Amino acid sequence: MQRPCLDKAVAIVLNGDVELLADGKAKVASQSNGTTQYFVVNGECQCKDYPKAPSQWCKHRIAAGIHKRAAALVQQKQAAVTTGQAEPPSQPAPAHQPTAPAAPNAPLPEAPASCNVYVTLAGRQVQVTLRDSDEQRMLARLDALLQRFPVEAEPASEQAQPEGWCRKHDVQMTLNQGKDGRSSW
Repeated sequence: MQRPCLDKAVAIVLNGDVELLADGKAKVASQSNGTTQYFVVNGECQCKDYPKAPSQWCKHRIAAGIHKRAAALVQQKQAAVTTGQAEPPSQPAPAHQPTAPAAPNAPLPEAPASCNVYVTLAGRQVQVTLRDSDEQRMLARLDALLQRFPVEAEPASEQAQPEGWCRKHDVQMTLNQGKDGRSSW
């Protein structure tokens, strides 16, 4: 398995672009085309890279495997919490596989649906970016976010003062005409 393929598979999973279907298939979004999706069925992928990938491990097949394993671990931990059992011991990485160094933060591929919104959080204006593989899910998340952080009422601004009004002294200034025809307050 090549490292770039693994890195791309991890990015696909982290971006939420893998969906496990009830029939055992996995639907994986394409990184290069926001509308294309591949189905991984019985370990086989429809993409053009599948036949030429080492041992047919294309990034979509790897992403589906990572997602399936992560989902199984989450279900296992949730079951342990709901039944009150101790969490199963985490399995350390096998000794024959070296731990990979932390990868630098690479930019994520563009999501099929994304939006940015500014909200006020603890008195500070912050920008929140929502990304999703489905526009309807993204809009539902945006609606929940906007309900959680409603727009705060702006303080009433000062009434507009008439032209030539001095805000510092709160008096009307006198318009002066210069010899050259220009006027100034």
